[in-house]
Amino acid sequence: MEPGRRPVMSNPALDQTGGDDAWRYDATASSYDELYRVEQYSKYGVLVALLTRYMDSATLLDAGCGTGLLVEYLAERGLDRYARYICLDPSVGMISRLSEKPVDYRVIPVVGYAEEIPLRDSSIDIVVSVTAWSNIGGKREATREFKRVTGRGGLIIVSSHVKHHSTPPALFDACFKKIAEHIDEFYVCVKNSATQPETF
Repeated sequence: MEPGRRPVMSNPALDQTGGDDAWRYDATASSYDELYRVEQYSKYGVLVALLTRYMDSATLLDAGCGTGLLVEYLAERGLDRYARYICLDPSVGMISRLSEKPVDYRVIPVVGYAEEIPLRDSSIDIVVSVTAWSNIGGKREATREFKRVTGRGGLIIVSSHVKHHSTPPALFDACFKKIAEHIDEFYVCVKNSATQPETF
């Protein structure tokens, strides 16, 4: 990240809404990587197997990106073949932590919510949301937003930690199919596709 580059702000007034957990993540942002890197990296192995063939020159949205651990994971393995990586998170602390890291110009930090994504319709090739699903208050709205910003034939991957027992995205939109379980349950939707991927 370029020194002094500031994250884009999206509807900071939403921080005042009831049930918002962003403040909790603000409080843990400085220690998040140390506490959760190993577990998240383990999940990313499943994620990468699902999205690799979609990655080349893609515009990727990471909804609930936290401190940008997935950005680091992809870079460390030479898998950062995307054109742009939009890192969306409601926690100013998490996005600030990402902004301190030496990520390149393709990574765009945005403070915002999955329920109201500040992007144009059909502007994204891949949406990923790893482990953030249980923290999203408006799951139906988030599901709609993921599909709205994704272009035709684009890939959406949502994962939710098994222990949270969250309502799965498949109950809000039949496009989502559970295709893997590894710490999280992974759901995939290919927008406007009659066939759903079962194996990758």
